[in-house]
Amino acid sequence: MGSFATHTPQVSGDRIAGDVYGAQRQLRARLLDSPNIRHKPARDLAAHMLLHLDDVSACWTVATHWLRDTLDCQRVDTGFGRAEDREYFPGFAEAKNADFDVPSFGGFAVDNRDPIMRAMWAGNKPVIFADIKQDRRVTPRLRKRMSGARTKSKFGAALRTRKGGFGLICADWTEHFVPNEADLFDCFEQTVTDVLSPIIAVAKEVTEAQDPQASA
Repeated sequence: MGSFATHTPQVSGDRIAGDVYGAQRQLRARLLDSPNIRHKPARDLAAHMLLHLDDVSACWTVATHWLRDTLDCQRVDTGFGRAEDREYFPGFAEAKNADFDVPSFGGFAVDNRDPIMRAMWAGNKPVIFADIKQDRRVTPRLRKRMSGARTKSKFGAALRTRKGGFGLICADWTEHFVPNEADLFDCFEQTVTDVLSPIIAVAKEVTEAQDPQASA
């Protein structure tokens, strides 16, 4: 997997705040005018997200719904944070399958010091939980939280810039276990790295420049 720097435009915070269209143009050139998006269907996702670059909540909504539909999972949730934070708060954006009674994973903090949380923040690739109940890496406290949200299987990954991780995204299967298909994992990994990380990083800066409390 290539380094994040390969996929991220060089746009300073000041320029972002004053020139959203300029940031859009740079991201479009970096992501859409070159073959940097490895999962080709995610090019449409990138184009749609760029239309909402000045609203990180809308940007995330587009991304979570696209991933939920594409992975055919029951829930995708996201949150901002850092590896060094004591707690992580999921649920900044969440997409759920309306065909099922899927509970939210947000609403309560998660202990960010849990080994699995640390693995997601530090890992170069997403973490796979094929069977939450049988996975010995999951601590009893986190297993209880996941079981309460009816999670059977999960993908989890950090969003990164060259400064480090700034958020997490998880895809959950609540009605059945994740299919044993490499294409699903590749789609998740490549979309997070090539599309979500660079676009959400800029959208977060734009939104915070307009309203410092907006993505807190």
